[in-house]
Amino acid sequence: CCCCCCCCRCCCCWQGPSWTKDLGKTASCNVSSSAVNRRKAASTIAQENHALYQRLVAIRPSKDISRETLEAEHRRNEAYRTNCATFKPHSSPGAAGSAAGTAGTEGYMTA
Repeated sequence: CCCCCCCCRCCCCWQGPSWTKDLGKTASCNVSSSAVNRRKAASTIAQENHALYQRLVAIRPSKDISRETLEAEHRRNEAYRTNCATFKPHSSPGAAGSAAGTAGTEGYMTA
């Protein structure tokens, strides 16, 4: 192999799936134009899929996202959730008497 990778599926060596072998060939005269267009579209899709495959293969795991980090974050979020679920806020002095505080204003006209 001409490349340094051990799997021999790099861009320079790998020929792709066998069904894509005839996709780039020109059509003969007795083939309809829609068949030629379908073949070109299939070839374009195969090339795009191969490019996406190459990008996905090149991705390496991140150090920031490990199982231990995610589990620790989950435990912390669960602690926050239980804390919020058990927290009972004290009512403010104006909140309990809000109806009584507006009782004397019914005689006033508002603009």
